[in-house]
Amino acid sequence: MKNAFLGIVIHGKKLGRTIGFPTANVALGKWLIEDGVYSLKITFDNSEYLWVWTYRESIELFEAHIFEFDRDIYDKNIEIHIIKKIRNNKKFESITDLKNQIEQDSQEARKIILLPTLDEIVLRTLNLYTSKKDIQPINLQKFQTPIVVGSGNGYYTGRILFRNLGAFFATESEIEQKLSNIPSITDVVVISASGEKHAPIILDTAKKYQKNTFLISSSEQSSGRTKADDSLVMPKIEEPYTYNTSTYFGYIFAENPTLDLAALKTFITKTLEETLSTIDFIQYKSFFIVLPDEFVLLREMLEIKFIELFGRKIARDVFTYEQMKHATTVVTDDNELFLCFGNTTGIQYGKNQVDLPIFDRTSYAAMMMAGYYLVWKIQIAFPPYFMESIQEYCTKAKTQSGFTISAIVKV
Repeated sequence: MKNAFLGIVIHGKKLGRTIGFPTANVALGKWLIEDGVYSLKITFDNSEYLWVWTYRESIELFEAHIFEFDRDIYDKNIEIHIIKKIRNNKKFESITDLKNQIEQDSQEARKIILLPTLDEIVLRTLNLYTSKKDIQPINLQKFQTPIVVGSGNGYYTGRILFRNLGAFFATESEIEQKLSNIPSITDVVVISASGEKHAPIILDTAKKYQKNTFLISSSEQSSGRTKADDSLVMPKIEEPYTYNTSTYFGYIFAENPTLDLAALKTFITKTLEETLSTIDFIQYKSFFIVLPDEFVLLREMLEIKFIELFGRKIARDVFTYEQMKHATTVVTDDNELFLCFGNTTGIQYGKNQVDLPIFDRTSYAAMMMAGYYLVWKIQIAFPPYFMESIQEYCTKAKTQSGFTISAIVKV
């Protein structure tokens, strides 16, 4: 079943408005969509809306009810993304039964939080940094023998930034142990998007051991920044919790802010998209991403992105070509798709394989954005696991971690 397509709003019989649920009719032609009622997101005129719609294959027509909407959109071209199938079509004995069912469908659709998908954040991030002409490269050479501290994506971002230097690395749970056992450490570099949570604790620990401290974050005003000897604050955009795209891209981009972002955006939206648009992701049950050896430290960031968006519902692996020489493909699966960036090996790893273009072999920042854009393609092909679960996760987070988390991060 297709999950994204374009349509044109046409005139219908206008019966929906007589029962309090006005609908827009969208002619689609012959699409591979099952009869049924769906929740979906539509985009037109640079705005997004949540719909409930019914598709009837016999007449190739969607009838869609848009929430909180009263504009005239006849003859408008709209971009449609299916979020979730709510139920099958059925007949009703009365108008009252129909109205009650539509209300239930609407309540079910509203459970989905209307958050940006990962591709939107990738492109907004590129736009943000394209507009910033005064980004200075981070001077990594000023640290003598640093230990770089972060959690999750922050940890792996630190590994990328300091990959060519003689640095130690730690998570927040092991920083004091390393400081007490490695006296040669001179600097503690903390990578934390918010500059809160564990950052102030780590910086206090560093001061106890009389180390120089440096904070890399995206918040001008944070308790961590007041404790650090020095800091680097990079701009970011509002984005869903866990996406962390503008934050960690910014830190990696600071390594070499001369990267041609306009060319990178064209590469992603034209060159990479041309290949990705030919793939029917929904027919596969697992995905295997293969990266050039130069980007081995990006492995974990892509795997984390899969876990955040899909949990364990979608199987995935990420390895480099060198790592593929080991026993990574002993057990084959006809439902697995290999997605190989910059493949120069000529090797066919599985029955299903697509070789993807690469921007260059030097920029981690560029490879990160291309990888995230690929993960988005997989995101929209499957049910909205992240959208359905993020609000409940944020509600529970305070009990689990003690931190207050919202579905949209505003740093």
